[in-house]
Amino acid sequence: MMNKRTKGFLILLCAFAAVFILTVYFLIPKAASLTLPYRWNSIPLEQTRGVVLQYLGRPEDTSIAYTDQWIARRDNGEYVLKINYSKDSVAANYKLYFDYKLYFFHKEYLLVEK
Repeated sequence: MMNKRTKGFLILLCAFAAVFILTVYFLIPKAASLTLPYRWNSIPLEQTRGVVLQYLGRPEDTSIAYTDQWIARRDNGEYVLKINYSKDSVAANYKLYFDYKLYFFHKEYLLVEK
């Protein structure tokens, strides 16, 4: 049988684990999706690359063929938007990530994929 201290410690440990899991897998992604950069709420798909660049501005990285990447840095991480183009330079799809960083903890969340 377990004594009262052991039961109390296990209950406290389970409560801490539940709060951690709730925060990491639910609260952080929801908060990140609510605080997107303003222009990233509606990405112009099926438009030419020129229209996309006019709407979103200059990309941070263009080193990958048929892909542009924008980065918005925040105190606790960064948002990364990757737009893939077809061979005709038409925006085909995009992925929006949030890269969360807090001291020793690091996790990447896929917020939107279209």
